[in-house]
Amino acid sequence: MGSPEDEEKQIDLISFILVVLVVAVLPLILIPKVVNTPINTRYFLDVFGYYKLVILIILSMFMITLMGFKAIRRKQHIKISIPLVLFVLWILVSLFFAKDIAVAFHGYPMRWQGFLAYFCYAALFVFIVNMVRPKYYGKILVALFICVCISAIHSLLNYYGIEPSNLFLEPFYNARISPDVSRGTLGNRNTAGAFFAITTIIPLVLFLKNKSNKKNIFYFITFVLSYTGLLVSLTRVAWLGTIGALILTAIFLRKDLKKNIKKSIIIFVSFVVILSVLDITGNGKIIGRYYSMKQQIKQANEGNIEQLGTYRFYIYGRALKVIADNPIVGTGPDCFAYYATLTKEDYEKDPGLRNVGYFDKVHSEYLEYAATMGIPALIFYMWFILSILIPWYRKRKQMKPEILAIFLGLTAYLMQACFNFGSISTLPIFFVLLGILKNALVNESDEENNHIEVLSN
Repeated sequence: MGSPEDEEKQIDLISFILVVLVVAVLPLILIPKVVNTPINTRYFLDVFGYYKLVILIILSMFMITLMGFKAIRRKQHIKISIPLVLFVLWILVSLFFAKDIAVAFHGYPMRWQGFLAYFCYAALFVFIVNMVRPKYYGKILVALFICVCISAIHSLLNYYGIEPSNLFLEPFYNARISPDVSRGTLGNRNTAGAFFAITTIIPLVLFLKNKSNKKNIFYFITFVLSYTGLLVSLTRVAWLGTIGALILTAIFLRKDLKKNIKKSIIIFVSFVVILSVLDITGNGKIIGRYYSMKQQIKQANEGNIEQLGTYRFYIYGRALKVIADNPIVGTGPDCFAYYATLTKEDYEKDPGLRNVGYFDKVHSEYLEYAATMGIPALIFYMWFILSILIPWYRKRKQMKPEILAIFLGLTAYLMQACFNFGSISTLPIFFVLLGILKNALVNESDEENNHIEVLSN
């Protein structure tokens, strides 16, 4: 049997590999599974979600086992986040009040955002905080960037009407994915937009802060491909979230932007050229999203507010009614569809809804938590997020480049989440990055305490 030091190194390596599987492999999983929806029963071939959840559960079990080993065998204290524990416990409470407990447990088919998924996200976060060494932060980001590049190229092919996965789906499963939606391996354009919102900001910040030419080339390529994936997703809320994060980035890095005029010009030119080329070669699809929004605003001014944001405001109205009726425990995790099934009266009132049977997502992550898990769940979630972001904001001048990049990347996600929903393709990445922020915060606190102890001795 090896020495404790060798055993520790092996555990560190296994921990790193498990995290890499989450950030670099999980988002790329494409394995078909026939599923049926419990409302308006229909059968679908779920290529993007089901097996992502299965693999996430398996990885989470390995992580929990490894943490248990260190807690029992090595007597290591496992740090947990109180608001995160309360958030998960409240989801569990909400589950028992759900109209369909099975759906609340495993999630609505094609979405898979039930209790199981959130338990895995929490396990993933705790694992990162307790098991990942700071020396692996950069390597985890590199693994994520490789995944981003692959998915962005896939999305770009979708934009031009090509779906690579049909090469194996058609001969082996007699199925075909429509290439009309630029989603890569991420499920749909909303989730793709959310994913690329995070990963456009992170390499951009690292490109500005880094001095190594070799690394800068890699960061720039990742930024360009991620920005391309963001644009071709045609997800306006993700664009808005990214713009908000870019403004914050410009404020945080104003000195770097002034010092690195050449890099600033390269970034600006890249934004303009990529947007122009994609719009021209895509027959105006990107600018068309602006004009469709303009038309929706015009209709809203004429009194039809509910159709705004592709009927988001109609969904928000439904969600607010659900919150008013079930403020404490909500509908149960991922059970919003049971309370947002459209009727004949709805179609008569608004013919634009005729092709919609029901809404299974609120299209606002925060409203969805309140509607499906209760207002307390939303409060615990916001407490959890702010307990990590506020301390780092206070230390913003002392942030290392990797931490600053992650911090700003997550702000892009949190902004777009006001009008978008979480998914099995994006939330594991989100919780990994949150875990890194918390891990770095804990390590800084430990170093400060050790320094105080040394001085006192």
